[in-house]
Amino acid sequence: MNRSLCTAIVSVGAATAIAVGGVAPAFAATGAPAPAATHAAASLSTVQQRGATLIAERLASLGTAITRVTAAKDATASDRAKILGTLTSDKSALTALAAKIHADTSIATARADVASIFTTYRVYAVALPQSYIAIGADRIGDTAVPRLQSAHDRLQGRGADKAQLAVMQNDIDTAAQDVKGLDSEALAVTPAAFNADHSVMSALRARLKDAVAHIKAAAMIGKELVGQKAPHASAPITPSPDPSATGVS
Repeated sequence: MNRSLCTAIVSVGAATAIAVGGVAPAFAATGAPAPAATHAAASLSTVQQRGATLIAERLASLGTAITRVTAAKDATASDRAKILGTLTSDKSALTALAAKIHADTSIATARADVASIFTTYRVYAVALPQSYIAIGADRIGDTAVPRLQSAHDRLQGRGADKAQLAVMQNDIDTAAQDVKGLDSEALAVTPAAFNADHSVMSALRARLKDAVAHIKAAAMIGKELVGQKAPHASAPITPSPDPSATGVS
């Protein structure tokens, strides 16, 4: 029983370790716009090349993300569908934008098109991080929390330390609360919402990070309790001496 409990708890810890970034390549925290070309005398071709480079980077990241999201086992079917819808839509739109920038005939138009890479799509600031936050929330809420709760209840049944179990339960409950509705909130963020308030994504990431910390803490307590010898249910209880029987008052 100890071995099966320990295996279950360790597997939760391993899964949680990739909850935030295991399905994700690195993404920018703010996605602040970079100028297409700051020199007043920049040529049209320079602006176009800048746009081509920026879009190529994002298309590569989107392709990697699509593969990883498709393979993510813990994502719910509805979340996966919404995530892939956003990623594939951005990929198609950016591919079309690259062709438009290449065909632009004025620097002003090309600069506006390049700027839209940041303001309209927000691949690194919104599309990728919201996807990974949603999958992390699914993984914790649907996999890690139930497994740890089961381990907690089994430990409780075999007489593990009550105080430690209470702390473990609090960590499990806190993690569950942190990720409650987090997937929907993350996937509801739009580039326009991020443009209006850059803190919208950081607040969601903070919730997921807190949930991960509590899951890891609960798993650690569970591992420690598995290694402790539980009190034997049939062990005899030796009563304290009765002072009156010995004449001691």
